[in-house]
Amino acid sequence: MAQDQVANFGIGQLLTGITAAATSVVLESGQGARFPDPASGEYNVVIWDTLYNSAAEAYHASAAEVGRVTAKSSDTFTVTRAQEGTTARAFNTSGHTYNFELNLTAKIIDDLTTRAGDDIYVASITQAGTDDPVATVIKSTLSAVIVWTRTSSGVYLGTLTGAFVAGKTTVDPHGRDTTTSLPLTMDGYYVSTATVQLITFEQDGWTATVTIRVYPS
Repeated sequence: MAQDQVANFGIGQLLTGITAAATSVVLESGQGARFPDPASGEYNVVIWDTLYNSAAEAYHASAAEVGRVTAKSSDTFTVTRAQEGTTARAFNTSGHTYNFELNLTAKIIDDLTTRAGDDIYVASITQAGTDDPVATVIKSTLSAVIVWTRTSSGVYLGTLTGAFVAGKTTVDPHGRDTTTSLPLTMDGYYVSTATVQLITFEQDGWTATVTIRVYPS
């Protein structure tokens, strides 16, 4: 998953008010040119009431939200509302001015933990007896959930169609025996574009932290 687009001084003002359900946002004439074209990558914006001194102050007064720009035509933006845990708001009070900003948000900071274009999967995985491994995902930028299965004693497959890239996928497991709590010898590697594999050398009954990184093709 690529990082969001960013730009310096990406700011505009709403030409007309919008309801909490609106997905089309129109800026003052010419201001759309201040923003990147989302056809090259989507990005989040902050919409807020300038009655307040800052976007943060407006947010705490229930007068700001984060939206995601998915399309742009001149000064008209298509926006998915209520992003990053915010709530869709009506920005249409008479006499108020509303800013539309490509601003620093939590998602941008989070993106910086992963290089642009990389996908990362980090999970705590437990396996017992002849059961399939059970994963608790800590972080993932993959398109869907990896399905883990036990194929034989000590051999386990993680499957997600199209998620992995030949020669550019790393699998890094660190495990312990669930009975003794001693470190367990584990290996992990790419099998196909749909599959990665974990091996514990014929031993079942373990818990591990598994990190998978997929670099861009």
